Amino acid sequence: MLIASVSFSQHSIFTVFTDGGEEFTLYVDGKKINETPKSRIADVKYSNEMANLKLEFADGKIPRLTKNLALKDVDNNYQKFTLIVKPNKKGVYKLRVNSFEAYTPTE
Repeated sequence: MLIASVSFSQHSIFTVFTDGGEEFTLYVDGKKINETPKSRIADVKYSNEMANLKLEFADGKIPRLTKNLALKDVDNNYQKFTLIVKPNKKGVYKLRVNSFEAYTPTE
């Protein structure tokens, strides 16, 4: 008898973008994600339960931004996130979660 088994890797996925088109380099837990600065980095897959995000901006005028992100919900399910960078009312740039939803990897 032959038994076939399919295994999917478990991970969260996230996208980071700037509201004003400012270009940045993204680091996740110290690992550089994009070689050239971009204003949008989409579909980053990550399998840890937590991630430390760091954004360094190409123009050097915006200070480095960091954020610790829990990648699982309270029920231990991985999530799909969209994060946005934009200035607050005082003009200080912030990295915030724009949306999130449950995510089940298919590959």
